[in-house]
Amino acid sequence: MIQFKIFQKNNLIQGISDTRFGSMKKKKRILKFLLSLTKRKISLKNLVCAEQVFGKKVHFCQLTDSGQTIKKADGLLTNLPGQILAIISADCVPIFLFDSKKQVVGVLHGSRVSLIKGIIEEAVKKIKDKFNSQATDLWVGIGPHLRKCHYELAPSLIPVAFKKYLIQSANKYYFDLTALVFDKLKKLGIPKNQIEDCQVCTFCQFQKYFSNRRQQLNPQVYAKKKARFVSVFGLTRRVSKLNKTNQKFLIKEAVNLLKQGGVLVCPTDTVYGLLADATNQKAVARIFALKKRSTSKALPIFVRDLKMAKKLAQIYQRQEVFLKKVWPGQVTVVLKRKKGSKIYGVKPNTIALRIPNNSFLQQLLTKFNRPLIATSANLSGEPASTHLQDIFQQFKDQDWLVDLFIEADTKPKRPSLIVDLIGEEIKILRK
Repeated sequence: MIQFKIFQKNNLIQGISDTRFGSMKKKKRILKFLLSLTKRKISLKNLVCAEQVFGKKVHFCQLTDSGQTIKKADGLLTNLPGQILAIISADCVPIFLFDSKKQVVGVLHGSRVSLIKGIIEEAVKKIKDKFNSQATDLWVGIGPHLRKCHYELAPSLIPVAFKKYLIQSANKYYFDLTALVFDKLKKLGIPKNQIEDCQVCTFCQFQKYFSNRRQQLNPQVYAKKKARFVSVFGLTRRVSKLNKTNQKFLIKEAVNLLKQGGVLVCPTDTVYGLLADATNQKAVARIFALKKRSTSKALPIFVRDLKMAKKLAQIYQRQEVFLKKVWPGQVTVVLKRKKGSKIYGVKPNTIALRIPNNSFLQQLLTKFNRPLIATSANLSGEPASTHLQDIFQQFKDQDWLVDLFIEADTKPKRPSLIVDLIGEEIKILRK
């Protein structure tokens, strides 16, 4: 098994299987290998595979791609924690990509054909276009592959522009796949000290890493099976620090994740909160699962303004006067729920609403234009969290179920005051 040293200080799952784990033609074997890398709760639903057709298509994965095989793709990218990317190979180059600042990972099936077509350039372009990434923030791992010592190839198979990678020896020609990869990475501006090559030739070490070329010479070497090893890569936790320069980008990213049914942790004007689309039943179910909270216990809702609140709750004039005094602010208000409002995680007849007094959240609610489930980021019955490290500790091996952790310098305060406005008198339910 191979794990790259350059990735080990980050929140990543990464590894390349060897022959001890068997051929990886079946997803169940890939899962078994994954479980050897981590104690986290992982299933086939976390896995995304590529069809691998020797092309240059690179697919940026969404939440809905989890558990799927992406058609006609030879490369996969994701920024979603818990989504594990996988490619299989047996002489082609497995290439690992990691943007350390934007927290994006990728794996590429680096066949000779795919590399010549430009799969590395395609992957880097996608990361740059989507995240405004810099080449200097990219880290690369190069896995076991057929090297120049044994990659015999007819010159007629190589386009003129790539014949410089052919090496002649004793009337035979050998292709230097490794040099091609390094030259492409250098041209893209990726620093050499951010590239790690495992320096393993599959032909030379065929007993440890499957080699298709070796099997062509000796069909019995793997008991006639078309054996393949797997390269897996994924984020276990994605953390972005909020500041003035990236606020606009983070709002856009948060909106995209929420629309896909994602879950966020971010600072509010009180404690750190867990946020999800209140109109998405599956997203709300993830919140309950994360908190280990009974579904019989309702969750509060963030709204953008009074107009949005009135779509969800019955708000009379005397109540509106009170709400205008306390909103936006650290007061959650229990009201009668309007019939027909398609909101999950709340009680049938009542609903708890709040407009947060937080610039990031107000802009997020404006852009998202839907109510958000907003509950404290802690296990049910445990203290509310004011630091991300406390949240990581509480959620432990479930933290990858959160799609994005947003950290800020401002120190969160105590939980909100909860008042009941349903009756004639105001009742304080939590101080």
